[in-house]
Amino acid sequence: VYSEYHRDILADFGIPSKKTSKLPAGVDPIFSVDQSPTKNQRESVHLLYVGDLSEHKGLPVLIEALKGLSQEVHVTVLGAGDPKKFPTEQFSNVTVKGFVERKELPKYYKEADLHVMPSIDETAGTNTVIESLACGTPVVVTDKIGINEFPPADASVLFWPREPEPLATAIADGITRLPQLQAAARAHAEE
Repeated sequence: VYSEYHRDILADFGIPSKKTSKLPAGVDPIFSVDQSPTKNQRESVHLLYVGDLSEHKGLPVLIEALKGLSQEVHVTVLGAGDPKKFPTEQFSNVTVKGFVERKELPKYYKEADLHVMPSIDETAGTNTVIESLACGTPVVVTDKIGINEFPPADASVLFWPREPEPLATAIADGITRLPQLQAAARAHAEE
């Protein structure tokens, strides 16, 4: 299994926990740390959302959370789905790129200051969190089993409940602690 969450799912199907093993998360080598980061040479903080453009993945929660931020941010949204379902056009600081090929993702992770994943759950694993951290980019994620098991505490900010105000608070906290979070994420990625 990938997480305790997955172990619990299998237990619901009658497979005893003692008959399962937890595997360490793996990541494609294309997700790696740049040797010369240039992230902090910008005026605004760059946030990245990677996932389906859906309520389940939390895009509406992120959009609403932007209204509660006092810091200047720019958000890049990557993922399949209809962007017209979500009112991103009301924000001049949100760029919806749509679907991006997997081989292009490392560039976006490396350009971001923080990766934000407000998903309700990740039944197939937290690939975007693992990929982001492998690129040395810290994460802001939902504090829910199956998601919160992967990011190291010193390279992440967890939030709950999955609502705009707690997410805005978590993003603001991440921005305040950005140098420490980025240093920790880079250190973990280079291990």
